Amino acid sequence: EYAQEKKLVKLRHDFNGDILSAARNMAKRYKCHGAHIQEVDRMASELFDVTKKYHGLGERERLLLRIAAILHDCGKFISSSRETQSSYQIIMATEIIGISHLEREIVANVVRYCNQEFAYNGVNLESDLSQYEGRGLTKRAVTILIAKLTAILRLANDMDRSHDNKLAGCRLNVKENQLIITTDYDGDVTLEAMSIESKGDFFEEIFGIRPVLKQKKRV
Repeated sequence: EYAQEKKLVKLRHDFNGDILSAARNMAKRYKCHGAHIQEVDRMASELFDVTKKYHGLGERERLLLRIAAILHDCGKFISSSRETQSSYQIIMATEIIGISHLEREIVANVVRYCNQEFAYNGVNLESDLSQYEGRGLTKRAVTILIAKLTAILRLANDMDRSHDNKLAGCRLNVKENQLIITTDYDGDVTLEAMSIESKGDFFEEIFGIRPVLKQKKRV
C-alpha cells in the first residue's frame, strides 16, 4: 500500500479487486440482497466521484466506501431489529485480507451509522492512532472521514430504497449548492424521494450541498 501510494512500484495485479471480491463473498455468506448491494455499490462510487471536490478523499477511501456498500446489509442475517449493530460486530469479527485493522474499523463504523443517527462522540476505535501520526490520522480526522463516507453510503442506500433499481442510469450533477439526481424512470419514485429528502440534512451538514431528486416525465 505504501509503495503504491508513493508510486515506487507498478503492480499489474488488481489487489483492490481481490479485496472487493472477498467482501462480496462475505456478503453472500450472510445472504445479502445481491442486486441491491450491487446497485448501492455503483451509486456510492458515482456519488463519491461527483462530489470529489467537496470531500477531498482519495482512491483508498473510495475502496473503503465500496466495501461498506457491499457489507451494509449483512447484519440482517443475525437480527432485523439490531441490524446496524449486528453488521458492525460481523465486520469487526471478520478478517478482510488487504485492509488494515484501522480501515476495517472505519468500514464497520460507516456501516453502523448507515441506518442510525451519527454520533460524533460515539465512534468506536480500538486502534492505536499514535502509529499514524505522520499521516495526520487523529481521532478527529478519522471521525470526520467516517462521517463523510457515511453520508455518501446513506444517500446511495436511499436511492435504491425500494430495492427495485428504479434510479439505475440516473444522472448526477452539482449545481447551486444542490446535488441534482435526475432520472427518466416513469414509475413511482415516492419512496426514494422521501428517503432522499429525509436523509438530506446530514449530507448537507457534511458537504454543504443538498441532494434533490428530479424525475423527468416522458411525453
